[in-house]
Amino acid sequence: MNTLCTNEHIERLIEGDQLVFKMIYDHYSQRIFRYAFNFVKDEAWAEEIVQDTFLKLWNARLGLDPAGDIWLYLYVLCKRLCLSRLREINRTKSLQERFLMTIENIDTQQEENVVTRDLESFITRVVEHLPYRQKEIFRLSRYEGFTHKEIAEKLNISVNTVKNHMVLALKEIRLSLDKSDYTYFIILTFSVLSV
Repeated sequence: MNTLCTNEHIERLIEGDQLVFKMIYDHYSQRIFRYAFNFVKDEAWAEEIVQDTFLKLWNARLGLDPAGDIWLYLYVLCKRLCLSRLREINRTKSLQERFLMTIENIDTQQEENVVTRDLESFITRVVEHLPYRQKEIFRLSRYEGFTHKEIAEKLNISVNTVKNHMVLALKEIRLSLDKSDYTYFIILTFSVLSV
């Protein structure tokens, strides 16, 4: 979980602490805006989604898990609101035209870079929670470019052991992505970018 928002902060939010709510808003609102903008391609719509996301957070605070990850909760709220807005756009011709006109004026490479950075950040957080040996092998393979054979020699273990740890690490990353709906978000974002 992001160190900014500790269990104590979430407990205080549940109790209705407006200063903690403001701190969470200040920390996450720009990130929520970027995600919303990636979906709806319109600053005004993205701002509305940011406001609605935090309003829903505040209204649902009593149901929060103090040990949960506030960012993942905000992300899911934002994603649902974005999908709802896209359905609304799809039903209204004038909104469709506005949406398509906006897409034509966007630097999609910049958006793709934002999505890539956020996905990398998400994976880094997942890797941090892997068991020690899986994390070590994953980092040597993916971040430092070692082959399975080189890792085996470096750690004095068999190549099969390296492969098994990599399989388990990748499986955990995939499960975490599926649980967070992040994979769906990436697919949808890039399909929208290619319109």
